[in-house]
Amino acid sequence: MNTQQSGTRTKVHAARFSIFSNTALIILKLIVGGMTGSVSVISEAIHSMVDLVASFMAFFAVRASDIPADHDHPYGHGKYENVSGALEGLLILGAGTFLAHEAIQRLSRQEPPEKLGWALGVMVLSAGVNTWVSGWLMRVARETHSDALHADAEHLRTDVYTSLGVLAGLSLVYFTGNPIFDPLAALVVTGILFMIGWRTMMNSMQQLMDVSLPPGEIERIAQLAQEHPAIHSFHQIRTRRVGGQRHIDLHIRVSGDLTVREGHDIAHDLRDRIEGEMEGAHVVIHVEPSNEGDVHIF
Repeated sequence: MNTQQSGTRTKVHAARFSIFSNTALIILKLIVGGMTGSVSVISEAIHSMVDLVASFMAFFAVRASDIPADHDHPYGHGKYENVSGALEGLLILGAGTFLAHEAIQRLSRQEPPEKLGWALGVMVLSAGVNTWVSGWLMRVARETHSDALHADAEHLRTDVYTSLGVLAGLSLVYFTGNPIFDPLAALVVTGILFMIGWRTMMNSMQQLMDVSLPPGEIERIAQLAQEHPAIHSFHQIRTRRVGGQRHIDLHIRVSGDLTVREGHDIAHDLRDRIEGEMEGAHVVIHVEPSNEGDVHIF
């Protein structure tokens, strides 16, 4: 099994497990929310439903993104992950809007929740499970450069924060007897949803707009070109991310006395050095004859 196939299997396994854990927590929260009448627990269940939809989107996106390049998609299908991340951000913002409306309505009624022990227990369980799952998904996302899994991990991380917020609100209801803390906790959930949803959407939109690779990676590309003994200078380094792939192109200048074959071999040697250091890199190099006095250009 090659590295790409192994990475794909890892991503698919992670997305599948996220779907399973989300489904179990949604069912539990809906049952407890119905038993207690807590708007904050019900809000958390709805939040988790959005996360479940997002997990399904991530599952299909990571599979579609690794489909090999074809005639109609010469750069591959990596942007499936970027589109998935943007849509997931919109889902979070939509859920936040709905939950804000419900919490404001409950503030005016102030109906106290019942059986608070069950509500407190399910929030502790939710926070614990999602802390572990989100951390694992984030590690897999970094290892496989998966925008879809990164967005999914961000969603589950918001579940941790919101579960803790709901837990704090319900604890205040339990100790003070004042039901207002239940909808207030739901409003805290809403604020976090808006913040994370916006950040998730903008991160994916940047990738869709072909934002350059991080400065450190560009500097490393320049360093590899500068250190090559046969390259006199280089310029026009252009980079972008497509899902888990890095697309890099640059111009190099070599001695004008070299044959076409020699220039070709130098370009391929630099390409192999860059691709050897940067996982998922696809490098295109244009060779130009050098002028006397050329210096390295970055």
